[in-house]
Amino acid sequence: MTIEVAHKGIISKAQKRAEKRKIEASFLEEFGMLAGNRKKRAKERQIATNAKSLLFVKISLLVIIHGYNVKRIFVKALLLFLSSVAFAGINEHRDFQLWIFDSISKEISDKNTLFIESEVRFADDASNFHIGYIQALLRHEIRPWLFIVPGYRQLWVRGSNTAPVRTTYNPFIDGVIKLSFEHFVLFDRNRLQYVIFEQLENRVVYRNRIYLTTIKTFGRAIARPFISDEVFFVEGLGFEQNRISVGLALAAESDASPKLFYMLRHRKDLLRSWEYQNILGLMLFVNF
Repeated sequence: MTIEVAHKGIISKAQKRAEKRKIEASFLEEFGMLAGNRKKRAKERQIATNAKSLLFVKISLLVIIHGYNVKRIFVKALLLFLSSVAFAGINEHRDFQLWIFDSISKEISDKNTLFIESEVRFADDASNFHIGYIQALLRHEIRPWLFIVPGYRQLWVRGSNTAPVRTTYNPFIDGVIKLSFEHFVLFDRNRLQYVIFEQLENRVVYRNRIYLTTIKTFGRAIARPFISDEVFFVEGLGFEQNRISVGLALAAESDASPKLFYMLRHRKDLLRSWEYQNILGLMLFVNF
């Protein structure tokens, strides 16, 4: 009887571990943190490599057939490229992505500012929709150096090329510390986010971003170069992601100011191995 009970206990623990890993896998796929199992991903990478080799051969043949007619080669090479990018995968190792973000803000009192923001992200060599969201935030100034920012984000995500688009609901709150020095300004943002899924276990995510910027003049132009680093800790998964960014924000005379950045993002998949993506970001801030 004792052996039988112990045996049932071992099976129960094994089932719980398997169920936990299944939930974690679903969670990661929901955010595109897991593009599939190892064998599937290796096969996708091999297909992508073969497709790139085939593309190179086709372009070489175009050069031979058309000589150096640049216009014809460019148009046909572009069509060949667009037909080949489907072999890659969203959030694959070394994937190139394009993120486009916009923010509209309105000061509603001396200490309160309302923000309405949206972003769309294209992955799989910036050829397929990956994530889109819209969010609202209210920034309240407690002190000139301390802010609290409650907000809500509704997000639509496709975790892989073949996955359906799913919705998550994300209330969050930020605590921001601003430290001003003689030649630069440092922002320390701490975000606590609650991710609500439609069919999966909800998760708490903690994010910390350090943002360092300064002001540079180039003739009449004024720019704010910056560098930032953000870490992600996910409930049940631990340290899951790191984002390092460098960029340039342009100070315009109008109420609209653009920002351009490059991000190197490292993320951890279910098997706790690290991969990275290269991201080009375009941002526009409008103040009324």
